[in-house]
Amino acid sequence: MKIAHSLLRLAVSLVLAVFTCNSALAAAPVAVVNAGEKFPLHGHIDYIPDGPQVSHDKLLAGQYDNDFRRYDDYAVNFRDAPVWLRLRITNNTDSNMLVLSTNDVLYTEAEILYLPTEPEGETVPVNRKAGLLNGHAGKTWHYHDIAFPVQLLPGQTQVVYLRLHTPYFLLLDPYVADLATYSVYQAEFASWGHLMVGLMIGVLVYLGMVALYMRHIRNIRYGVAFVFTALLVVLLARGYIFNLLPNIPWLNTHLYPLVFSAQALAYIAFSLNHFKTQKDFPHVDKLLRACEAVCATLFVASLFIPLQWAVMAIGVVAFLVVI
Repeated sequence: MKIAHSLLRLAVSLVLAVFTCNSALAAAPVAVVNAGEKFPLHGHIDYIPDGPQVSHDKLLAGQYDNDFRRYDDYAVNFRDAPVWLRLRITNNTDSNMLVLSTNDVLYTEAEILYLPTEPEGETVPVNRKAGLLNGHAGKTWHYHDIAFPVQLLPGQTQVVYLRLHTPYFLLLDPYVADLATYSVYQAEFASWGHLMVGLMIGVLVYLGMVALYMRHIRNIRYGVAFVFTALLVVLLARGYIFNLLPNIPWLNTHLYPLVFSAQALAYIAFSLNHFKTQKDFPHVDKLLRACEAVCATLFVASLFIPLQWAVMAIGVVAFLVVI
């Protein structure tokens, strides 16, 4: 029995070792980008955690190739610490440049690194940074995401490294496309955003006009405050004012928690006054008062606490507001 048990343990260990080795060495498939195609990169990503030991020169030299693992949403957490993503891209278009988009704007750090394919001459590494910690100067495009140009000759394959970090609960959903396709997609995406923003501005103007004639009704003022802060949240989350933010990292990273907590405060204040909870629903009134105190505390604390804590607090506040 002991011998059989030992042999079973040995077999299990060998299987696990082989599986681990294969997962480490099996690189993600190459992303072949065709003209007019918006190519989603999920399933084509490898990763390694970032750290002091990871250098640009060693990345480009391929010294970490055996350390990369296939990307898994459930295993990789780029909210606690930055990670390096490895992408292998083949340009099957007629253009000499592709666009690599993170498909979001709320990354505090975004960095691209690669060796461009040059027809002749010495190759100089390309390294660009963007994200909220780098200010508006780090943003490449005037659209509603963080994206980087990738110089890649037609028919060539390029290894691109992308470093990402954010405390927000984002889904990693990057894509690559030629410039024309990227521009068309961004225009279509922006059209829905323009419609939403236009409707919110219209409601805000209407409520503002009503508030001017009915100053004695608190509900109207709280309603105006709620719609205004909701509009700011949309403008921030969809990247409308990303280029307009000053190059102040603290403001860029803390503005969203501040605006969100202010929106929750306005919503709760409207509910307290509109439904007259103190008179008709005393138990609900106590709950809303407690939520109001939590939102006010978060609003003040957002000025000082780390952004990771503020983002977690936003989730709690959102849950309280829904209840």
